Amino acid sequence: MKLTRISPSQIGMLGKCGEQYRRRYVEGEILAPGIAQIRGRSTHATNEKNLIHKLETGVLLPLDEVRQLAAESVDAALAGEFVLDGDYEEVGLTAARGMVKDEVISLSTLHATQLAPLAEPEAIELKVEVPPSDVLPVTLVGVIDLIDRSRGVRDTKTAQKSPNADAAHNSDQLTTYDLLHRAHKKSPPAGLGLDHLIRTPKKGELRVVSQETSRTIEDLGVFVRRANAAVRSIESEVFLPAPQDHWACSLKWCGFASTCPYFRGRPRPTT
Repeated sequence: MKLTRISPSQIGMLGKCGEQYRRRYVEGEILAPGIAQIRGRSTHATNEKNLIHKLETGVLLPLDEVRQLAAESVDAALAGEFVLDGDYEEVGLTAARGMVKDEVISLSTLHATQLAPLAEPEAIELKVEVPPSDVLPVTLVGVIDLIDRSRGVRDTKTAQKSPNADAAHNSDQLTTYDLLHRAHKKSPPAGLGLDHLIRTPKKGELRVVSQETSRTIEDLGVFVRRANAAVRSIESEVFLPAPQDHWACSLKWCGFASTCPYFRGRPRPTT
């Protein structure tokens, strides 16, 4: 198999589970999104529209319009095919629909009131392609969520609990963004960070956790070496499945599990 292009998401999926990568990118099996994905995508889409409006006009959208866009985004996603996944599976379809809509509206409002006013957007959803070279023999393709004039490259996540203290430092995604920024701008970003929009599942408590970080040339070198290893693995058609005790190797978190030849399917007896 000859590979010509690779993305950070492909590298990440391959590292997590080679069989999942094979099913998705080699066999072309596309699964319906889970509700957890719909929460993240709908919040992201709403925040993006708000920031684009600020980039183009200098002001943010009214909060009522932000909430309306959030509701419409969820409704559109739920009108298509989707699956109950993660914790949403436990509450049932009707409750999950209402839950995810409330979450997206509240998370989008949180972004609009606490993060968006601070933003000085220079570029939003910037697609960057790094051509093949003697460093990486394929085109690296990625999309930078936000380049802020004063704070540099930012990525926003949604979650139900606070992140690990070193989440930004360990983020492969931020490493890729740094590399893509350098390739596009010919300079490192002014800053690098994760902004976590958190809504707790039981009490619905809202908060923002922002984490700042940076990357060195050595950090970028590690990523490039991992990318090259991924290219060699894919071209050799070596797709190692995730360990059976990996958190993602479960019916709850992997849509391929029920038809995966490497999934044990049920726990071993304890006696």
